[in-house]
Amino acid sequence: MPSKEKGMLSIKRAEEWLSEARKTLEFGPYRSSLIASYMAMFHASRATLFIDVVKNLLEESE
Repeated sequence: MPSKEKGMLSIKRAEEWLSEARKTLEFGPYRSSLIASYMAMFHASRATLFIDVVKNLLEESE
């Protein structure tokens, strides 16, 4: 279900995963960095969907 709150939570998760990806890349476990990068992209995409769907629903109700 679309939700601005869920979108904002996904943005927070994306930032956390991106931070983890940067840290692991510094120390060399590249596969771990790759997985963390993927998770950051996943949550950023998810946030976009949540927020865009909410925006579209609000525009349709006007």
